[in-house]
Amino acid sequence: GGTWVLAFSLPRHAQETLAAVRLARGAGLRVALITDLALGPVADEADVTFATGTGSRLVFDSYAAPGVMAAALLQAMTDADPERTQARLEAYEQVSDQHQFFLRD
Repeated sequence: GGTWVLAFSLPRHAQETLAAVRLARGAGLRVALITDLALGPVADEADVTFATGTGSRLVFDSYAAPGVMAAALLQAMTDADPERTQARLEAYEQVSDQHQFFLRD
């Protein structure tokens, strides 16, 4: 029942990400993209692009800013329809319990 895909394209920008975004669009879904680049082939395929910086001062890039952006977008989605969100979270909890997805303390 979804109409949007939230995609991530961060440094080193995998070919598979572009293929997945094109596949989603071909299936009629809209694409919101979190990326470090506002321009480029993946951004060109997205309906909405959220360009966030990645830190490159360390040996491995820091993705703190894209993580915060993703959390803010997910919060906005839940705020838009809290009853639907609650029902879907409860359904997810039931399925995860049924399949013993999470370790128990």
